[in-house]
This record gives sequence, C-alpha cells and structure tokens, in this order.
Amino acid sequence: MKIFRQKNEASKTEIRFNIKAEDGFSHFYQRYVTYVLAVCQEYLSDPNTCEDITSKIFMSIWERREHLYESVPDHLSWKRYLVRAIKNKVYDHIWAQEQSEKYVSAIATELNISENSVEKEVHFGELAKQVDQLVENLPTRRQEVFRMSREQGLSYNEIASKLSISNNAVNQHITKALNYLRKNLTDYINSHQSIG
Repeated sequence: MKIFRQKNEASKTEIRFNIKAEDGFSHFYQRYVTYVLAVCQEYLSDPNTCEDITSKIFMSIWERREHLYESVPDHLSWKRYLVRAIKNKVYDHIWAQEQSEKYVSAIATELNISENSVEKEVHFGELAKQVDQLVENLPTRRQEVFRMSREQGLSYNEIASKLSISNNAVNQHITKALNYLRKNLTDYINSHQSIG
C-alpha cells in the first residue's frame, strides 16, 4: 500500500501524503499534530482545550479524507487549511463559551442568585457544569420544555404548539424546573461557601 503519492511538476518531485490509507494518515498526523497544537495555543491558553480541538480537527480530516486528498494538494495548502480549521474551531469554542456564560448568568438572575455569590464562591465554569447536570436530571418532558424555552428562546405558545400541549402545561414545567434549579443551585453555592 502506498503511503505517499509522487508526481513530477516543473522538474520538482512533490511528496504527498496518501491520507486515504491508514498508514499515510498516520504519517500525516505525526507530521502536523505538533504544528496544530502550537498554533492553537497561540489563541487559547488551556492545554486541554487545545488538545480537544486538535483531536477534532484530525477526526474531521479523517472523515473527509477522500475529498481532502484531492482538494488539498501539497504541504503549503495543508498548512493554510489547518490554520483556517484551527481558527474556525477556536472561534466556535469562544462563541460556545460566551453562550454558556450568558445562559448561566440568565439562569442565576432568574433564580435571584446574586452575581457576587456566583463570582466569589463558585468558578463560572463549575456553575455551568452544575446547571447542565441539573437540567439533565429533570424529567424528559420537563427538560425538553425548559431547553426549548431557555436555550432555543421559544415562547410558551411556540413550545405548546410544537409539543401539542397546553400553555398551562408549559408554564407548570418551567415553574417546576426553575424551583428545582433554584433549590439545588442555592444548596450548591452555599456548600462552596461553607468549604471556603
């Protein structure tokens, strides 16, 4: 099985990774993985996030290897492709983080949990994880209604129409979800206060 494909152009030999083959992809990965990590770390300081983004980029390349083998012909093209992929993933990550922070801030405000106690007692990322976990623990229909309302921004009428339930049922699901979150998030923040 050929790992590289060679072709002569203007009396120069261009070596090209055959990323369609496992061996070729493995060589390609070994050549560029350090480069991708290094570029990613120019934008983000968290090494775990950079490793995660790097893995996603190479996974995407592997899944699209048939097309990319033909459309990205050489080393310079690959470097340009990888830089663009890194920037896209970094922007996606930053955007998702901002949305998560807005979401948790909105929940904290709605539940009358003061921002001071959130910032002082609990790292924002920890609180976001706790909110996600609590929402996951809601009964299936309540979780669905809550996410449609708070994450998708749908009105009670829109949710009722999509789920074929009454507005009153939507209201009850949201009220119960918020009561559950209020109790558990307050307990969570208070427990961190006592530890501190």
